[in-house]
Amino acid sequence: MPNTMMLFYWSLYQLLRHQRFHHPKPSELQRNMMQKALEQLALLVKLIK
Repeated sequence: MPNTMMLFYWSLYQLLRHQRFHHPKPSELQRNMMQKALEQLALLVKLIK
């Protein structure tokens, strides 16, 4: 698994987490994006281990 992909998803995750922190009530779209990012991150972690 290339590190660039991991960095991409990690930065995406950080961005979404940052947005969520500033918006206590995230919109449905933001929630879906957050969920997708977390799922991708979980898949990457499984692949790396």
